[in-house]
Amino acid sequence: MLLGRPLLRTCPCTITTASYSLSTRTMSTETIRPDNSALHPRTDTGIPIPPPSPIEPALPSFASSLTDSHTDEAYITTLKTLHSLSPSLRALPRTGVLIPSATTTPPTDPYLPLLAGAARTLADSVLAPSVLVGRTSESDEGADVPVFIGQVEDGEGEKVVERLEVKGGKISDFAPLPSSSLPRNLVALSPPSSPELKTFKTLLSELQSAFEFTIEPSTSSSTVLYGLLGKRQGAWQGLLSTAVQS
Repeated sequence: MLLGRPLLRTCPCTITTASYSLSTRTMSTETIRPDNSALHPRTDTGIPIPPPSPIEPALPSFASSLTDSHTDEAYITTLKTLHSLSPSLRALPRTGVLIPSATTTPPTDPYLPLLAGAARTLADSVLAPSVLVGRTSESDEGADVPVFIGQVEDGEGEKVVERLEVKGGKISDFAPLPSSSLPRNLVALSPPSSPELKTFKTLLSELQSAFEFTIEPSTSSSTVLYGLLGKRQGAWQGLLSTAVQS
């Protein structure tokens, strides 16, 4: 396992939704249904989940494939770092999906939590903190956090990124992500064919007009934001992560 991450439990589990049916040996034993009937705060990990506050984003409190990552230090650190870069970002209390202040209609299906869960499993399999960051960070801590922007009228590319309202910084390394492609820092690791890779690619392929980007700090900060966004069912969404690069 990666430094700073707890060992995930290895009991069989099935996640069932209206659109997906995924199985893995690294998920909790609970069954997740789209009607949210099984969603509740986790307490059996021994780590309390604080309530939302205007200073920090609400930490996720839902039981899903991300249960363990939601309560480990790396995931919480990434949430806080993203919030420090963009105070307008807030996490939905049950799904953990980040949304900017301008987004008024949150997502209602389980796609983003499943995408982030698949990214986490794949990153662990290649010994990287994040599929977006790869091994480019000077820190072992990291996570791929789901983000939902929604519809952006006449918006593409940098106009969509601007909706994240990141303080200062400069958008760079902007590049379209061709269909069936993987994030560039993940490609650099030459991940072998595996069930984890197949699951992530299948979910990622649902994002149309996808692109990658980074936002470099305008100050002396060494934190760089990595993002991957695409359009699904008319709404822009994807993953965010952060890296420490001096």
